[in-house]
Amino acid sequence: MTLDVLPRMPGYDILEEVGRGGMGVVYRARDLAQDRVVALKVIRVERRDDGEIVGRFRREFDAASRLSHPNVVSVYGYSQVGDTHFLAMEFVPGVTLQKLVEERGAMEIALACELVRQAALGLQHVCDMALVHRDIKPGNLMVLLPATGSNPRPQVKILDMGVARLYQLREHHGESLTTLTRDGVVLGTPDYIAPEQLEDPHGIDVRADLYSLGCVFYFLLAGKVPFPGSNLIQKLDKHRWHHPLSVEQVRPDVPRPVAAVVRRLMAKHPDDRYATPGELAASLDQLQQTGELPTAHRQEPLQLTQTFAGHGKPVVACAFVGAGDQVVSAGGERLVLRWDAATGRVLQRLTEASAEITALATVPGGDQLLVGQGVSVRLYDAASGKEVRRLMGHSDAVRSIAVSRDGRLALTGGDDRTLRLWEVASGREFRRMIGHKGRIGGVALSPDGKLGASGDRDQSLRLWDVLSGRELRTFAVPKGAVHAVAWSPDGRTIATAHYDTTVRLWEVDTGRELRRFTGHKRIATCVAFAADGKSIVSGGNDQQVIVWDVSSGAELATGTGHADAVTAVAFGPDGRHVASASADRTVRLWRLP
Repeated sequence: MTLDVLPRMPGYDILEEVGRGGMGVVYRARDLAQDRVVALKVIRVERRDDGEIVGRFRREFDAASRLSHPNVVSVYGYSQVGDTHFLAMEFVPGVTLQKLVEERGAMEIALACELVRQAALGLQHVCDMALVHRDIKPGNLMVLLPATGSNPRPQVKILDMGVARLYQLREHHGESLTTLTRDGVVLGTPDYIAPEQLEDPHGIDVRADLYSLGCVFYFLLAGKVPFPGSNLIQKLDKHRWHHPLSVEQVRPDVPRPVAAVVRRLMAKHPDDRYATPGELAASLDQLQQTGELPTAHRQEPLQLTQTFAGHGKPVVACAFVGAGDQVVSAGGERLVLRWDAATGRVLQRLTEASAEITALATVPGGDQLLVGQGVSVRLYDAASGKEVRRLMGHSDAVRSIAVSRDGRLALTGGDDRTLRLWEVASGREFRRMIGHKGRIGGVALSPDGKLGASGDRDQSLRLWDVLSGRELRTFAVPKGAVHAVAWSPDGRTIATAHYDTTVRLWEVDTGRELRRFTGHKRIATCVAFAADGKSIVSGGNDQQVIVWDVSSGAELATGTGHADAVTAVAFGPDGRHVASASADRTVRLWRLP
């Protein structure tokens, strides 16, 4: 936009106005002393007396003057003429990503990957200079597009360091904002702001910028922001607690590896994102060259090998038995079936219960099953289908069963809000634990049988000394029910499935959350460890089965095909096969790629 009357600035020949915002106006000008074209960013006339705006201008220069990188706009100087404050910057004859998408729509996939890769390189330099940008968005990313038919790649430049901060400094009160507030409480732009930035804008690190860049990546691919159409408060709430529709659902031609990058960038917890922008850039570079992400971050489909269809109502539980060549499942029609894993054939109808079946667990070291039926837990011989023993004591439905590695002890939880420890061989109730205020949906026993963990609809996760009945700890879980609990084979960690769609890994000794697995689009309902403890599998109301790498949090493989919520998952003894039960009345057997 060219104005009829352009301002006069000593030392500069102002050529035209090229941009205007709430705080300032940007002009293309010639620096007469250096004989070069520059961009002059000038505080708007009506904002010249605003000390906050002037302070931001000065901070933008202080931050940007530390930087020198091809993917970051250079700032040459800060000056004041009378009451006019302005910055002289590198002039980039391009367009912002915001305007580019508004004019052309969703971006070509390869171009979006390249632009985000370059932005990541610029962010790595910002990080190396101990700065956090805090307002990465399409409007702050300028792209210089090559002329039609030319070979050079488009070049991205990061703009606006006005809300950046040094890692080691605490800035004074009165810091300006980009969009949200005027008191320094929240910094950023609602459509692109990281969850942790809402709670502690001064304590964040570069991983908050990576979350924002993930939102930008989503915008470039989908042509719209991750959470469109909501008001301000709803947007902020969704960034905290919700996951957007996956980008491949919005745009089906987005390759799964690209969607996996977006998903990882937008993980709710910083530890679950890329550690640095450089790591992101390297992944995108390999993706562009090979079509695949680095091995540690690859996501592949689980291979469906069998579908067991024999239940007449939703299947509530499943487990491997024997050497993993057979699977048992329990259905809502009060039926337990035993399947041949190789053929999918029903080998045996183990029991037709007189009460609703709500839980099932195998007993290690023998061909026995524990089945929750109403208020009782019944021990069955899996070979004959005969009932061996009945564990009585709960006053309401049993919802979950866990068995120690040696098969001696079993822990149960149910609608009566109690946990009970049993001696399997005798059926004797050994200990009763009270503390939950709602239905206990998931229980787990440590491998040695000394500790128990329980999750509840009262939104709590508790650790118990089951031999004494003493509660040891309540974990700091998110809002919403804890639906399932699993104990790692080495006894050091537990995994949990949550109402907020996440799966989480906890350190038993400290109660510290170690890792957060984000990939389910709806409630995470079930979780189980592999025998070697290196992988976990989870299922959710989104009908997905996901296998995760425990050490990195990477999503290794995903199984899709269930027509309703996944209610239970189990790893086979070989660690290569997974069984999943579903409300769609089927059990499915999967093989890892």
